[in-house]
Amino acid sequence: MNVHLGDSLQWATRRRSGTIELGEVVEVPTDEPDNPLRIPRALLLQDRFPQLLAQLFDYAGRPELPDTESNLLAVLNLPSPADGAAAINLYRRFREYIASGRNHVWEWYIANLIQPLRLANMPVSRLVGNPPWVVYNAMANDRQDTFREHARDRNLWAGANLATQNDLAATFVATCVDYYLQTRGKFGFVLPYAALRARHWEPFRAGNWSLREDAERGTHVDLSADAWDFSRVNAPPFPQAQSSVIFGTKVPANRQRPRFRPLAGIRQQIGSGINTRMDWNEVKPLLTYTRRKEYPVAPSPAYASAFRNGATLFPQSLVVFERPQSQARGVVYFQTNQGKGNWRRSEQERTGNVEERFVKPALFSRLLLPFGVTGNFHIIAPFAEDGASLVANGLPEGDGATRFRLYWNNADQQWREYSSGRPPVTLLDQVDYQ
Repeated sequence: MNVHLGDSLQWATRRRSGTIELGEVVEVPTDEPDNPLRIPRALLLQDRFPQLLAQLFDYAGRPELPDTESNLLAVLNLPSPADGAAAINLYRRFREYIASGRNHVWEWYIANLIQPLRLANMPVSRLVGNPPWVVYNAMANDRQDTFREHARDRNLWAGANLATQNDLAATFVATCVDYYLQTRGKFGFVLPYAALRARHWEPFRAGNWSLREDAERGTHVDLSADAWDFSRVNAPPFPQAQSSVIFGTKVPANRQRPRFRPLAGIRQQIGSGINTRMDWNEVKPLLTYTRRKEYPVAPSPAYASAFRNGATLFPQSLVVFERPQSQARGVVYFQTNQGKGNWRRSEQERTGNVEERFVKPALFSRLLLPFGVTGNFHIIAPFAEDGASLVANGLPEGDGATRFRLYWNNADQQWREYSSGRPPVTLLDQVDYQ
């Protein structure tokens, strides 16, 4: 079943582990936002659906046929009058498209959007594929938010300093295995070499890919089958990046899963002359297979436990300045650093003053020198009374925070306006990294 042109991830659908929920009528979006195509579920799930869809278009393009609608209903053989009425409405829409010269892509468009829905309701016993390899920081802004939400839903998000390395391939595989593979079905996917040992792939290797709200009956996998590592092959299948293949089995959620054994089988080239025009029977004799009992996960840096990512001090035009312009009676007067893009501000807009307790020294990595530090930066933030933490909710209260509240409310309003509604929603959430 061809689904490679459809929305395999189905990010916009109602989701439960193991299925994509369909109503009695499935709506397919069109260039008219308030007027989608409505396809009866009973028609969509018929084995003959591709042929029936083609027949709908064929009838719609032949208005000279007598009793077209009654003949079409006889051909479709739908189980209820409501399904029949929906099919006739669909036929009439097709006829409008053809009459207006807009018929050249609709059949193809509908078939490719519908195939993932059909496959999810008729899962298969084997899945193979080469999913898209796209890391978080290479995605468009609107896609980043959607991807992060879905990766978290499936226990696949590696946060903190690993966040930008999260790969769409992991979420793609988990989603396809969940929706399109039968329980105890087997799968194999071509993945980046990092999937075998990198720390940001650890959630994937754990094998619990259930949706968070459906953990009890969700998607669990056994990844103990031999994995293929092509990192030591002289002529790798994907010259642009090191690759691997991971195999697994979808298992019931309550079954004990064997521990993942990454790189149980290493495959490396012993000959030469491998090229993309050769088939597997020609390539296989040129490879030798060695085995390892264990493939260590890439270790954390030796000093990792001594440091952690600090606050997200951005945009600097709202929260960072270098040196106070003046300081008197417990009040600090400042001009924040110039920003870039949306965050560029005039000198007047970057000028402000707050009570002294809401200003703290800030250290940036670019200020570090061998055996020394340069620069003298400060951060403006809603520090609690203890001076060591930020307020949990709202803003500091009392007469001793009047100037700060005025400044911060204005800065927060700018954040909400110019961050285009992307999370974090508030400036405090942006600064409070941990």
